[in-house]
Amino acid sequence: MNPEAPSTILIAEDDATDAFLLRRALAKTNLHYQLRFVADGENVLNYLEGTAPYQDRQTFPFPGLLLLDLRMPVLDGFGVLRRLGNDPRFGHLPVVVFSGSASEEDRMLAGSLGAKAFYVKSGDPRDVANMFKELGRQWLEINAQP
Repeated sequence: MNPEAPSTILIAEDDATDAFLLRRALAKTNLHYQLRFVADGENVLNYLEGTAPYQDRQTFPFPGLLLLDLRMPVLDGFGVLRRLGNDPRFGHLPVVVFSGSASEEDRMLAGSLGAKAFYVKSGDPRDVANMFKELGRQWLEINAQP
C-alpha cells in the first residue's frame, strides 16, 4: 500500500440514508479515508475478489477494512462473514459490523463468524464520526490531514 494514499474502507450498505450519514460523519473528522460503497453481499465478494466491475484496483483498491451491514439483499452480512471465513485470501481483512440490530444474538453470531467489532447504527453523525476514529486507531493507518 502506498503510505501517501488514504486507507480504503469498503462499506456494505444498502440504505442510501445510512450511506449519506457515513459520508457526512467522515467529512466531520480530520481523517481522510477513501470510502467505497456496495449495496449487497454479493458485490462485497465481487469487490474483494476484484471481479467485474471491480477489477481495476486503481479505482477500486483492496480495502484495509470492511464495514458490513447485516441486513442486505442478495447475500446478507452473515453470509458474507461465512464466505470470508472460508476463504484464506481474506483472513487478514478486518471486518466490522455496522448494523441497525442491537440483538445480542446477532452480536454473538457475527463475532463467532469472524467480525472484529460490532457497532449499532446511530442517527447521530458524532457517534459515527467517533466510530471512524476508533476504527482508525484499531484497524487502519490514521492519515490525519496536516
